[in-house]
Amino acid sequence: MKKEDILKRIDELVGMNSELSFEIRRMQLEIADYEEVIAKNDEELKALRTELCKIETLERPIDMSFYYGTLNKEILKAFIEKTDKPIRYTYGLKYRNPTTLNVPVSKERALQIVDSQPLLDAKELDDCLDLNAYSDNDMW
Repeated sequence: MKKEDILKRIDELVGMNSELSFEIRRMQLEIADYEEVIAKNDEELKALRTELCKIETLERPIDMSFYYGTLNKEILKAFIEKTDKPIRYTYGLKYRNPTTLNVPVSKERALQIVDSQPLLDAKELDDCLDLNAYSDNDMW
């Protein structure tokens, strides 16, 4: 090859590399935009799945237990706020016939119980919502 041909080819390759570098930067910006959209979609999917889980849980009868790890206080509070069923409350093991046994409580009191009692079971029966809280001594 002649010197002029080599210089011409070098200029062509430099120009081509410059164009390709520009195209790569443009594509990287486009990919970054897509990644942002994907991240937003992922957040929305997570929120929608959580909401769907709440709705599905509220459609089933409530049967939650701290012991089995199925107690979800947020879902239970949402159920208490929307239900028209009376709410009964027991503090202690029912078979021991505790002082607080099947006491009717208001929705406001039920929400306080849900917030304040870590050892809590909740079961939706045909005629009411049954809340049963336990003390540490009950767990011995």
